[in-house]
Amino acid sequence: MDPPSPDAGLRSLVERARAGEPKARAALAERFADPVFRFLLFLSRDADAAGDMAQETFLRVFARLADLRSPDAFAGWLFAIARSVRREGARDARRGGISLEEVLDPSRGEEDPAATAELREDLDRLARALAALGERDREVIHLFHYAGLPADEVARAFGVVPDSARRMLREARGRLLGLFLEEKNQKIMRRDLP
Repeated sequence: MDPPSPDAGLRSLVERARAGEPKARAALAERFADPVFRFLLFLSRDADAAGDMAQETFLRVFARLADLRSPDAFAGWLFAIARSVRREGARDARRGGISLEEVLDPSRGEEDPAATAELREDLDRLARALAALGERDREVIHLFHYAGLPADEVARAFGVVPDSARRMLREARGRLLGLFLEEKNQKIMRRDLP
């Protein structure tokens, strides 16, 4: 489920939640629970920790909803709080909980075993390359590509202007691609050596 883009329905829901309407708060939590959980799961690689951090995120969101300046900024603001909860270490994240492969859940080419094996190798390389990136790079890539936030919402999550968010994303993608290709090229070179 992709997070919704700002629209009249979301604005109305945020306004009603700000006014204390329990059904509106529940609807916001339901609408954003999966994207927030997946974001935190991506960062922590621990489903239990991600669940705890998501719960803490929504507790803080609803406690601070009056502080939100613009209902249109809700998604970026929400993910900024999730990032803060993660950084504060709401719970120590264990390594190895769930694989990136499970988070991404790509369609597999099961009719072609060679293609499936290559896809799995590339997913493993991608997971290692993502793990080698800095935390900020991992976060910006996840928010844009996996949580589906537009650049202006990513910018709000990081407290920067949209052009800076786009630059951060370009640079993070470049570093990710470099790490991915470096490992892939090393494998090719090892295979070609006698």
